[in-house]
Amino acid sequence: MFTRNYKFRLYPNSNQERHLQNNLAVCRWLYNKFVKQAKKSFLSRNDMNYFLTELKQSEPWLYNYYSKMLQMISTQIESAEKSLIKLNKKGYKTGTIKFARYNEYRTFTYNQSGFKFEKRGDKTLLHLSKIGYIEIRRHRKFPDNANIKQVIVTKSKSGKWYACFTCDIVESLFNIPKIDFKKISRN
Repeated sequence: MFTRNYKFRLYPNSNQERHLQNNLAVCRWLYNKFVKQAKKSFLSRNDMNYFLTELKQSEPWLYNYYSKMLQMISTQIESAEKSLIKLNKKGYKTGTIKFARYNEYRTFTYNQSGFKFEKRGDKTLLHLSKIGYIEIRRHRKFPDNANIKQVIVTKSKSGKWYACFTCDIVESLFNIPKIDFKKISRN
């Protein structure tokens, strides 16, 4: 099994783009909340997810956003903290995780579920949970044995939107070519 990424361009209309932009703003807001808490004391991913459930009680508007997308922010911060700790142990001088500014936070992740494809006429649409259907330009197909694990939605610096699909591809033993050892020359 190996992992492969496929990047496709999204073409949201103005309403969909507003929803995507709101998701980025909420992810950045939550990221900064987690960073603020992490600066006070070390928080594991479970601690951050527990903090998220408490935060949802005090901020009910968070229920309008896909929960796994919000939980992936804690995974992102935990991964960054572990990387900083590893570098620090190797003797490198490291700082701390910094707050994200408005234009610095450009991605959000749908992990394992919350997305699907739909074909309407000659258009292919990507459905993102709590956002809706967005036109996507799939210029190549996924392999038959590909299992899509996550979608990372990104806004480039130029303002274009992309969806990057992370796929696990199961390689069948029957697809491995046979080697004819008699034809291999010996020198």
